[in-house]
Amino acid sequence: MKKLALAIAAWSLIASHASSAEEKKLKLEDVAWLSGCWKTKEGSPGDTFEIWTKVIGNMMLGIGAEAKNGKVTSHEYMRIEALDNGDLVFSAKPSDKDEKSFTLSSTNEHNLVFESTKYEFPQHVIYRREKDGSIEARVDGTVNGEKRAKLVPMVTTPCQ
Repeated sequence: MKKLALAIAAWSLIASHASSAEEKKLKLEDVAWLSGCWKTKEGSPGDTFEIWTKVIGNMMLGIGAEAKNGKVTSHEYMRIEALDNGDLVFSAKPSDKDEKSFTLSSTNEHNLVFESTKYEFPQHVIYRREKDGSIEARVDGTVNGEKRAKLVPMVTTPCQ
């Protein structure tokens, strides 16, 4: 529980120091560093994979999957869309749930923080780009009044 509290505190600090997306609206091309194929870092629990396209018109498309013991246990379809008003919106449709959308609320050159207070969990979808080229994907929010977070560190992998 202490590790979770520390992780939440660290991510909250990052989010609070990020500049507001309203101050400098990012364009879809600014988040293109997310394109490519990603897999869970060696030694991380579970097997998670994400594949993101390059920018196609006004959006990037993504798919994700989690596997355990060689079988896919969940999957989701994702997109980051540039709206006419300049907002960037992350939407995800998990295999067993309704689609949820999150608007880019804050950012800096290494962090994308998408947020929606309409939901208990997740309320934030965060992608953080590390200096070594890896990324950390994080979702957080509350479940029954209790803060929860899931952090998935990923590295690039060849697209097949």
